[in-house]
Amino acid sequence: MTGDGDYVLVVSARDVDDYDALMQRLMAANANVKRFRTRVALDTLKRGLAVPVDTLPA
Repeated sequence: MTGDGDYVLVVSARDVDDYDALMQRLMAANANVKRFRTRVALDTLKRGLAVPVDTLPA
């Protein structure tokens, strides 16, 4: 991972209110978290963590 972030947390929430409650509990109320940024995906392009890699020719 490159850029200004140290970690990426992928969260799936039922709605914005549930997400806000989770972030309040995990991030905002944690003195060790100085700041966090939210990025929202509006559509699903891929499911799962597998990354297809073509076999390279020998």
